[in-house]
Formats: sequence, C-alpha cells, structure tokens
Amino acid sequence: MDGDSGEISPVLEVVRQRWIDLGIVDAGVASGVTCLVFYCGTGWRSSLSLLVAHLLGYRAKNYDDGFYGWSWDSKNPVEYV
Repeated sequence: MDGDSGEISPVLEVVRQRWIDLGIVDAGVASGVTCLVFYCGTGWRSSLSLLVAHLLGYRAKNYDDGFYGWSWDSKNPVEYV
C-alpha cells in the first residue's frame, strides 16, 4: 500500500482478481458480510493470506493453531476422506 496516496499495489489487485476468479471472494466477502477464515497445517502460511486479505480490505481471520493444533484435541472432529 502506498502510504502517500493510500492506493493498493498493482500486485495486490492481481491477487484480488485471482481470488474473485477462484470464488474465494464473492459478494458476501466483498461487502464485508462474510469473513474469510484462513488455515493451514500449522498456521504460519495462512497468516500470509490473512495479511493480504486485510490489505485488500476484507474481513478475515486466521486459525493460528492450524490443522496440527486442531487435530491434537480429541474433542475436535476430523474426517478422513
């Protein structure tokens, strides 16, 4: 983000369009009604997506513990397919 103009980097606009094309961003996300939730195995890779989502102005959260932390708690459901 350009601190002087407040404009988003052209690279972030490419990401925004890619997320729209992939169906990650829909009308609910774009309007702020729907919150994006990112997760990965341990939580660190998904934190990068969280940062990008915030820079793009979307509501977003990161499940910091990741699947690794989730699966260690026997009370949490895990379905293997």
